[in-house]
Amino acid sequence: KLLPPPINIPYFLFAKGYTYELSVHLCNFLGGCGESAINVITLNETSPSIYLPGNPIRLVARNTMLTVISVASMTSCIQDSFSAVLDYEWTVYSCGVKASLMSISKDKTKLLLPPNSLNVSSVYSVQATVSVRGSKPLKTSSALIAVHVTTGSIYAIIKGGVTKTMRIFTTIDIDASSSYDEDKGG
Repeated sequence: KLLPPPINIPYFLFAKGYTYELSVHLCNFLGGCGESAINVITLNETSPSIYLPGNPIRLVARNTMLTVISVASMTSCIQDSFSAVLDYEWTVYSCGVKASLMSISKDKTKLLLPPNSLNVSSVYSVQATVSVRGSKPLKTSSALIAVHVTTGSIYAIIKGGVTKTMRIFTTIDIDASSSYDEDKGG
């Protein structure tokens, strides 16, 4: 493997209540380079955290189910995990307006939207919010991804194969009724 191993940065190197920007810059032997950065926010108090594993910009076809998984935890500032009841809320936005879409998942940590529930060529924001039940004031954390709904294919299907024969002075029936547009389902 040519990539560097993960770096473990100890918690005592970070002061409470600050934001740190961490970046990585990688180059290959051909001179091609890439860079990525994250912000690390250190909290002053115990608070939940949530993230949505995977690419922050997702592509999904209209005729497939959208699945988004969240990972949430509750950790104190002294690095001890403890048990807390976490509540999850999923919100889907279209053009900055809350869309009336509901997850069909029985698992509160997952968002499942059925096929054909999103509009083709649209971009949605999906937000997961986790909160500590009964906390005063309410302790919450959110994570956000963008979902782009791609255009499906059109399939033209003629029954009877690719070659048809016919006698002279007769008619031929061409049946393309099995053809379909992936974006017209549901």
